[in-house]
Amino acid sequence: MSDPDSAATDLALFTDLYQLTMIDAYLAEGMTAEAVFDLSVRDLPARRNFLLLAGIADVAAYLRGITFDDDALRYLDGLHLFS
Repeated sequence: MSDPDSAATDLALFTDLYQLTMIDAYLAEGMTAEAVFDLSVRDLPARRNFLLLAGIADVAAYLRGITFDDDALRYLDGLHLFS
């Protein structure tokens, strides 16, 4: 990942919809303290029983920079899932 900020807007909608609905629920309940979410994978490759993660600082920087552009916000608003 050479530039964590270069595609943050383009990939924002790859966020799991569950995470977005949970954020909405937390805000609706007035819960504004820091929350923690997991970074996970669904399946490991065949014949592998471990996962090696490198570049976690780049991942964290990328996640802090994610934004939704106007088109993405209109799309999310059209889902009628958020307050």
